[in-house]
Amino acid sequence: MALLVAVAVTTDGLSRVVAGVGGLVAIVVAVLGLFAPLRLPSIPRQTVTWAVLAILCVDVLVSVLWPLWAYDQANADRNVTAEATLSGNRGVLHGGSATFHSPITVPRKNIAVTIEVEDTDGTQGFCSPQTGLSLLNASAAGPTAPVTTTPGEPARIPLLPGQRQITLIVRVENPRDPNCAVNLSLSKVTLTN
Repeated sequence: MALLVAVAVTTDGLSRVVAGVGGLVAIVVAVLGLFAPLRLPSIPRQTVTWAVLAILCVDVLVSVLWPLWAYDQANADRNVTAEATLSGNRGVLHGGSATFHSPITVPRKNIAVTIEVEDTDGTQGFCSPQTGLSLLNASAAGPTAPVTTTPGEPARIPLLPGQRQITLIVRVENPRDPNCAVNLSLSKVTLTN
């Protein structure tokens, strides 16, 4: 009973509701046990047996699935592409940059950002195969090293505990053809451990 009450007080969401109801039922049963048994109408033994079996099955099911659900909630990747933005991402030349911004909706250790690159003007040349990207965490408290990646490959940026949003400077690197402009777009943004 104490464990259920502790879980109800320290968690949130569905866990709190289930633990709260379980704790309340346990308290009611304990209080009723203090008084002399009441004269209840007789219930067939087979009905009682099936009711107890049903309650035990539900208890076993919840006991097995609850930890799995809690683990999934704490560790599963969360796609936040719809909430992320990329500005200044059109016609970016070598050495130029765009700004990435995303809220951190669930606590995770990293954010994986996948950016696609396409030529701004296809008649001018093929810029995208030679283009590299460098992502610098502008939200970090101290100096950080940029994370380099290629278009279409996810770049994993570490997050601080309790961080609510992140801003990245996405720098375009194309030293072979510094006059070749590219457009950047977000392919996928995932919060991950």
